[in-house]
Amino acid sequence: MSGVGTHPGQAQFILLPHALSESIEAVRERLAASGYAELQRIQCQLESGRIILRGTVSSYYLLQLALHEVKQIVGSVEIESHIEVARL
Repeated sequence: MSGVGTHPGQAQFILLPHALSESIEAVRERLAASGYAELQRIQCQLESGRIILRGTVSSYYLLQLALHEVKQIVGSVEIESHIEVARL
């Protein structure tokens, strides 16, 4: 399965399965390098061509930061977030 996406004013691009797998590794590395231990614990998986995020963070700021970091890597690939905000 491949992910297809476009951005207004940009050419269409296609992410093939191997590229999605490489993206998962890049996401894990980016979260690990964030400097936030909570982001380092977020689980990242590829399911049916979507990026699935699971974990718990202590603030909405960290939730938004995690999503921002992932979006920077995967572009318009669908991201499904199961990250919860709870006091740790």
